[in-house]
Amino acid sequence: MSSKYETRSKRPRPSVEKWEKFRKKRHEKKVIDEARKSNEIQKCKYCSQMLEDVSSAPSFNSAIDEKNCELIINPSLTKIKSFKVNNFSVYDQMFHMIQLDWGLMEKEEVVTFISGYVKLVCCDDEYDDSEIGQAVENIGPLTEWWITYDEKDAQIGVTTELGYYYLMTPSADYRVYFYPLKEKSFLVHIIINFLEDNEDITYKELIRKIEAATPPQDYEDDIEVTEEAVRLHAEFILEQIASYDESADDVDKLSRTDCIQHLIVLSGKIIPEKKRMQSTSRSTSTNVQPKQTMQQKKFQDKRMKKKTQKECNTKLVNRIFDSIFQDYVCCLEDVNNRENSDFECEIDEIEQFEHDFYEKELKINYFDDFSSTKLEVSFNNVIECRNEVSLFENFKIHGEVFKSISISLGEDNQHSARQNRKQGSASDTILGKAASENEYFLSNYCQTIGFKSIKCKSDIVFKPQLSNWKSIGGEDLEEKSINNAGRRFYYSKFHDQKTCRFEDIPEAFNNLDADSCPICEIKNRETQGTISLPRYTLNEEIELNLKLYNSVKWNNIEYKIKDSVFLLSSAFGFDAVPRSLPTRENFREVDEDKYPEYYRKAKSKESLSTCEPYRIGEIVAIYTLRKEVGVRIRKFYRPENTHLGKQATYAADFNLLYMSNEETNVNISAIVSKCKVTYCRTPSKIELTYDQQHFYYNQTYDARSEELTRSETHDEEVDEEPAETLPLATLDLFCGCGGLSEGLVQSGAAKSCWAVDEDLVAAASFKKNHPDCVVYGYSCSTYLSMLMDPDCELNLPAKGEVEFLCGGPPCQGFTGLNKFKDRLCAKLKNSLITTQLSICDWLRPRFFLMENVQNFIRCNDSMVLKSTLRCLIAIGYQCTFGLLQAGNYGVPQRRRRVFILAAAPGEKLPQFPLPTHVFNSHSTNSITIDGIQMIPRHNWPTLAPYRNVTVRDTLSDLPDIEDTEPNESQEYNAHIQSHYQKILRKNNNTGLIRDHFYKRMNAITTERILRIPRTHGADWRDLPNIEIKLSDGTWTKKLEYNHDDVRNGRSRNGSRRGICRCAEGGRKSGVNCNIYRQKGTLIPWFLVHTANDNNQWNGALGRLCLDDVFPIALTKLTISGKIGRVIHPEENRILSVRECARVQGFPDSYIFCGDIHDRHKQIGNAVPPLLARAIGSEIRKCI
Repeated sequence: MSSKYETRSKRPRPSVEKWEKFRKKRHEKKVIDEARKSNEIQKCKYCSQMLEDVSSAPSFNSAIDEKNCELIINPSLTKIKSFKVNNFSVYDQMFHMIQLDWGLMEKEEVVTFISGYVKLVCCDDEYDDSEIGQAVENIGPLTEWWITYDEKDAQIGVTTELGYYYLMTPSADYRVYFYPLKEKSFLVHIIINFLEDNEDITYKELIRKIEAATPPQDYEDDIEVTEEAVRLHAEFILEQIASYDESADDVDKLSRTDCIQHLIVLSGKIIPEKKRMQSTSRSTSTNVQPKQTMQQKKFQDKRMKKKTQKECNTKLVNRIFDSIFQDYVCCLEDVNNRENSDFECEIDEIEQFEHDFYEKELKINYFDDFSSTKLEVSFNNVIECRNEVSLFENFKIHGEVFKSISISLGEDNQHSARQNRKQGSASDTILGKAASENEYFLSNYCQTIGFKSIKCKSDIVFKPQLSNWKSIGGEDLEEKSINNAGRRFYYSKFHDQKTCRFEDIPEAFNNLDADSCPICEIKNRETQGTISLPRYTLNEEIELNLKLYNSVKWNNIEYKIKDSVFLLSSAFGFDAVPRSLPTRENFREVDEDKYPEYYRKAKSKESLSTCEPYRIGEIVAIYTLRKEVGVRIRKFYRPENTHLGKQATYAADFNLLYMSNEETNVNISAIVSKCKVTYCRTPSKIELTYDQQHFYYNQTYDARSEELTRSETHDEEVDEEPAETLPLATLDLFCGCGGLSEGLVQSGAAKSCWAVDEDLVAAASFKKNHPDCVVYGYSCSTYLSMLMDPDCELNLPAKGEVEFLCGGPPCQGFTGLNKFKDRLCAKLKNSLITTQLSICDWLRPRFFLMENVQNFIRCNDSMVLKSTLRCLIAIGYQCTFGLLQAGNYGVPQRRRRVFILAAAPGEKLPQFPLPTHVFNSHSTNSITIDGIQMIPRHNWPTLAPYRNVTVRDTLSDLPDIEDTEPNESQEYNAHIQSHYQKILRKNNNTGLIRDHFYKRMNAITTERILRIPRTHGADWRDLPNIEIKLSDGTWTKKLEYNHDDVRNGRSRNGSRRGICRCAEGGRKSGVNCNIYRQKGTLIPWFLVHTANDNNQWNGALGRLCLDDVFPIALTKLTISGKIGRVIHPEENRILSVRECARVQGFPDSYIFCGDIHDRHKQIGNAVPPLLARAIGSEIRKCI
C-alpha cells in the first residue's frame, strides 16, 4: 500500500487556476446545452428559425396567385417560359422568409414560394426593368434554384412547374436574407470570369483581382470582396466551379488551375464529383433549361474561342521555350531524389567522365600527364584547367561536375605560370536551368595558375553576329546550324554577375596584349577606396605631419579645390537648430467602451522612416595629417537645415541651396561624388538642369542671426541644354493610357509612333495624349499574327522601322508548373510575355524595354525571368534587368517594378538610373536569385541628392471638391506651392484642372469617413462604436462583443473583445463565422474579425498624412479596408481621379477617357511617367 501511495503522491496536482478554468468550461457547456434544449422548443418546425426572430413575407395589394396569372399561364406562349421578378421575397408555407441555400427545398415537409412583380423575359431582353410588371404571390412550389453567369453579372433564379424566374431586386424586408447568396454568387462570377481569361494566375493574384472588384451598387455595403469571404464560401465556390466544369474537357477544367487547387488546400474542402446544389425532387421537366440571354451565350462561347486560338510566336521563341521547359520538367520530376542525396564522385571518376564527354563533343586529344613536349600552349588559346585549381570553383549540372574553362592565356613574370581569363558555362550564370548547354560567357574574373594546372586545349569558338541580323527577324538560323553541324560550344557575350549584365565582348578583349590583362585594368579602375595624391604639395610642412595639396584622386575621380561635392549625411552637422514640428501622437488614452478597437494601434507596426539626402559642400582645402587624407568643406544649407526646419521645404525647389560661412574638416571617405552648384539669380534658368542634379544658390545663410542675405555677385554659370538627339521611333505594346510612353517621350529618348492595346478605352486615352501616334485596338497576339501575315492589308511597321520596343505584359502566375506537365510549356508560350519577345524577334529594334511587377522575379523559381533573358540572348541582344523603386525617382508613392533592358548587337547597353530622391530607409533594390545577390548597377548608393516627395507636395494646390461633374474643369486653389507641382503643371497652359472628381460612397461609408479624425495615423481603429442616424435616414448598429479574444484578452474595464466564436479558439477551430456576422455597424465587422492575422489592418479606412507618402497606386479606390490609406488628409472623401494621377506622376495636362472606374484602372496599371523618364534619360545617353 505504501508503494502505491508513494507513487500517487508524486503525481503533480493541478493548480487552482487550472481547476477554475476546468470548472468554468464545464459550467459554460452546461449552460449552452440547456439553452439548446430550450431553443428547440422555440424553433419553427419547417424552417428551423427561432420563432421570436422570424420575419413574415410582405404582402401586395391586388396580388394574384401564379396559377391565376394570365401572363404565366398564357397558352399562346412557348412551353419554355422565363420571367423576371422584382421586389421579391422567398418564404415557406408559414410565410416565414428563408434563404434559398438553406436546403429547405430538399425537405419533403417544407413547401417554398416567392412573391413579387413578374414580367416576361423577351428574346432580346437583357433584364430590362423599365416596366414594373404584375404583382403575383405564392409562385410555386419551388422545385429548384440555380445561378447563371454572364460577362456582366451572376443571375440567381428559381424554377416552378410553370416557368423559370430570374430574381432581380429583393424587397426591403427580404434584402437581409438575399445578400449572403448574392455575395457568394458574385464571388463565383468574378472567379470564373477571371479564370477563363487567366488560367495561370496565382492564388494571391486571384485574391487581388477579387478585392479590386466592384460589387453591385445596391449591395456595395452588404457584399464583402475579401480573401476571408472566399475562404468562408469555399465549399459553395468549389461546387459551382465543378458544375461549370461539366461542359469542359479535362485539360480546360477550371478546377485544375493552380489557384483553385490552392484554395482546396487552404479550405480543406474538396470538389464534388457530381453534385447539384439545386433541388430537383419536385421537378417535372428536368430536361428544360432557363432561357439564355445573349450575354450568357457570349460567356459560354469564350471557352470554345480559347480552344481554337492558335499559338502565335516566332520559331526561335518557340524553340527556346520548348528546350527550357523540357529540361525543367525533367529536373522537377527528379528534384526530390536529388535533394535527399549528396552527389559524390571520386576524382578518377570525374576525369574519366570528362575524358568521355570532351572526346566525344569537342574532339580533342587527351593526355595522361602534362608535359610541354606533349601539349603546346600559346597565347590566346582556350584551355581546360585541372580540378585542383582553387579559384575555378566546380559547378553542377544535374549532379555532373564540370570545371571552369579559361578563355585566354598570358605569361607572367615568373615564366612558370599563366594568367587566365575565366569563362563559365551559361548554366553557371543567373540563367541556371534555362541556359543553353553549348553556350559560354566571358566573365570578369582572372587568376594566375601554374603550368601543371593546364589539362588540355578546348574547342570553344567566338560566335559573331551576322551582318544582316536586323533583316532576318523571325528566322531561327541557330536551329538550322545545330541540325547541320551538330552541337558546338561557343561564346558571344560578356557577363557581369554582380549586375547581371550580358553585353557584347568589350573592345579591350579584341586587342589582347600578352603583357596586360584587360580584366585587371577594369578592376583597378573600378576599385573603391583607392587614394592618389599629387607628387608635389602646395607648401612645405607648416605644421608637423600636415601637407596641403591642390587635388586628390579618390575612387577614380579627381577632386580639386572649389569643386562642389556630395557627402554622406553623417559627414557633418549644422550650427542652426531647426524648429521641430509637433510630435506625432501614436497612442493616447481613450474611452474603450466608445472606441473598443483603439487598443490595436499599440500592436501594429508601421515603418515610415526616410533617409536624409546627401550633404553638399565646397572643397576649400585638401590635406594629409598623420597619414590620413582629409578635405576642408564649406557647408551648403538646404532649406530644411535652417532654423525654419521642415516647413521651409514646402515651397522651395528640390535643388535650392544656401551658401554659408561655416567650414569643417572631413575624411576623404565621406565624399561620394562631384555635383554642380552655381550662383543663379533667376531660378527659371536652371529648371532644365534639374534632372542633371544641378543645384543653385543666390542667398547666404547666417545661423547666428537666423537671416538670409543676398550672396555676393558671381558670374552665373548655367549649363547649356544637352545636345539634341533624334528620338527613337517607338512601338508601345500593352500601352494602356500611356504612362511608360509619356515618360520616355519626356526624356527625349523616344517618339511614340505606334501603340497596341485591346482595351479600347485605355487606347482612346493614349490617342488623346499622343495624337500623332498610330494606335491599334487589338490584342498583342493578334497584332503579332498580323505582323507575320504577308497578306495583311493594315499599315503596320516594317522590319527596320521600329527602333525602340517597350511594353509591360501582364504577368500571369506560373507557380504550378510542376503540376499538369502536359500544359506546362503551352502555358508560357501562349503568355503575353512570349508575345512581346516574338514581336521583338520579328522587328529587331535597337532597344527593348519590358516592365513588370516585382513578383515577376520570383515567379516559378525565377524561371520566367531566366527564360526571358535566355530568349533575348538567343535573338542576339545584350540585356540586363533591375528592380527599381518609383519613390527614388520623384514619385510620391511606394511602387517597386522590374525592368528588363536590352540593346541590339553593336549598341551600348544602357545603365539603370541612379536614385534622385531618398525614400524609405528599409527599401532595397538588391535582388537575390539562387543565392546570388545582384544590384541594378555598380556602386549603387544608399542615399540620393534630393528629399522625398510627400502628400503635401502633391495635393496642396488643388481645389476643394463639392459637386464636380466628371467632365468639368476647375481652377487651381492656389499658385504653385511645391517643386513637384511645378513639374506637373509645366505644360498645362489652360490654367484649369480636369478629372478632379471622386467616386461617391453610400451613407454608412460616408459616415465612417466623417468619423476618421484628421490626425496622423488615423484609420478604422479610431471609429466610435455608436448608433447614429445616417444621411439616408437609416440608423447604424453598435458592434456587439459577445466573445472572448484569446489573443487580446479583455479591456481595462473587463469588456470582451471578440465578435465571433473563432476568437475563443483560433481561426482553425472549424467555426462557421458567417452566422456571427454583423451588418450596419460603424466599425466594420470583417476588419475586427481578421485584424489579429493582418497587422491589425493598419491603415485600413485610413486618412493620409501630409508629410508622408502614398501607398501604392491602385486600379480601384474603395474603403473596403485592405488597400491602405485613401482618405484625403483634409477633406472627408477619398482621393479624386486627378489626385491619383498626380500620385503616379502624370502631368496635369494628361487626359483620361472612360468612366471613373476606367480612369482609376488606367492610372493604377500605368508605369509612373517620372520613373520611365529616368530610364529614358539613360537610354538617351546610349543613342
